[in-house]
Amino acid sequence: MGKTKGFDKFAVVTFILIFGSFIAFRAESVGTDTRHYNQLFRNIADAEHIWSFYEFWKYPVYSIIGRLLSYVSADPQIMVIFTGFFIVTANAVFIYRMSEDVVLSLYLYVALDLYMFAFNITRQNFAMAVILLAYLCFESGRPKLGIVLILLAMGCHSLGILGFAMVPLFMIKNQKRMRQIYLCGSFLFAAVGIRLATLFVRLFKFYTLSSSSGFSFLEPDSSGNRMYTAILILAIEGVGLYLLRIHQWSKEDQLKFSRLASISNIALFSMIFMRHYYAFARAERFFLQFVVVLIPLVLSYVYKKYNYRIIKYMLAAVMFLPYVTKLDQYLPYKTFWT
Repeated sequence: MGKTKGFDKFAVVTFILIFGSFIAFRAESVGTDTRHYNQLFRNIADAEHIWSFYEFWKYPVYSIIGRLLSYVSADPQIMVIFTGFFIVTANAVFIYRMSEDVVLSLYLYVALDLYMFAFNITRQNFAMAVILLAYLCFESGRPKLGIVLILLAMGCHSLGILGFAMVPLFMIKNQKRMRQIYLCGSFLFAAVGIRLATLFVRLFKFYTLSSSSGFSFLEPDSSGNRMYTAILILAIEGVGLYLLRIHQWSKEDQLKFSRLASISNIALFSMIFMRHYYAFARAERFFLQFVVVLIPLVLSYVYKKYNYRIIKYMLAAVMFLPYVTKLDQYLPYKTFWT
């Protein structure tokens, strides 16, 4: 149903150049905490030794990257440029490798607010990008490198530990059992989420449930799109299970669906049962990013090309509406040289 590989490569490269540039060359006034991360870079660069930076052990990998880049330029914009292009490139590569419809997945990456989210909370988005690369390593039979990448993600942001949630996907052979285990696990995660978060803080003393801006991660979340996205995930998984019964899927696609649906369930249950808490709105984005390739996989088994296009364009239109209503949160846009 998708275009040729040549067109997909063109779409991915174009996306990286255009959308990567918007993030990379933004002024520090664009995004909720770009100014904070610029100051963080200065603190890392000014430390006598990298390990003497007061928060080094909280995010050592991110600190080392910042220190290395400071030898190239003392301007904090170099960190914004590096992280911006890395985040967009990692997502685009993941989509290119995993999606049945690359252009649709790139659109969903933007429409599901994952792209705009990358303008903020740089360390977490950097860790999320590394997790995607780790998934590709597991997918290609390189689990040791995948584990290393998860550990590196943890060195950028504590929530990188969520990457270990995808490891069993490549250990459980029975697909039905895999989906059942992740379904039950996702429900338990949502049901006892607050207690898990409290335990996490006790185990990792350097991590707190309070943000740098002074509000609690356990305060009510005002995002109105989480339930909307949960309904979308629930619908696409239901359609996927239906199509799995009436059509003959390849074994590779069956396994791919089971893995992507299983990991997406964590985001689904978090959105439904933990929708009032900001901490889980952030955590579930680690799993939401897999939905952008799950949707085209399911739609690829709508065999009639006419029906496929109708569903695809209707989905794109429906996804566009809530996205437009949030654009005012990111405008006006300014480059760092203006």
